[in-house]
Amino acid sequence: MKKIKDFFDAFGICYQHSEEIKNDLDCRQYVNNIENILREHKDFLKNLDEKEEKRLDSIENKTSNLVSQTAVVFSLVSLFIPLLIDKTSGIDFFYKIVILLLLFISSFFYILTIINALKNYRISNFQYVKPSAKNVIKFHNENLEAFMQEEIKDLLYGIPRNRHNNDRKGTNLLHAYNSFKWANIATALLIGFLCIKLVFIEKTPETTRINGTVEIKDLNQVIKSISNKKDTVVIRINSSDNSHEVFQ
Repeated sequence: MKKIKDFFDAFGICYQHSEEIKNDLDCRQYVNNIENILREHKDFLKNLDEKEEKRLDSIENKTSNLVSQTAVVFSLVSLFIPLLIDKTSGIDFFYKIVILLLLFISSFFYILTIINALKNYRISNFQYVKPSAKNVIKFHNENLEAFMQEEIKDLLYGIPRNRHNNDRKGTNLLHAYNSFKWANIATALLIGFLCIKLVFIEKTPETTRINGTVEIKDLNQVIKSISNKKDTVVIRINSSDNSHEVFQ
């Protein structure tokens, strides 16, 4: 059961993000009035905050690229469907089932890729925290140490939450990537299987059998009409049972 759950989780199916914020910090515990130490702490925390900003940009860029690539490939697969239907009209039922199954799997994973990637665009689900501009007004009559201390508290409060949001977006991107990978594998198998089927397996000739008496007034015209649609037409007449077979 756990393996099945892990399999579904890898593709974001029924996956629930943890709401627990790891390494959450109590900013109220921070107390310091020494300016040099305050500057060092602020620079350190700003560096961490900038790293999360760069990480967010990277995740969003990769998400956009993945959505674009999926849309292009999915469009090509959609254009491929009419040709696929035409080429599989004369093959065995078993091979049709295999081809349709692979087509369904690839389409399913492409759609799942888009669904997982678009989760990162639900802005209301990701509340990022930044220092408030109101601090300038609030502490305009206070000393510099008090203002820097408040800024540090804002960073201590915001960094774990921003990292948590980035982790969630990164997980959605990973789910989308896994879906995209398996969609490409299914598409490759589909194309490979179809090529092998069309190249190496001989197509069964179409046969029309007519039982009973058939009157043909203009045989040459009938043969000419059929020949315009098929490469070869063979008419075999069995005089014993008055049956006719037409091979196209």
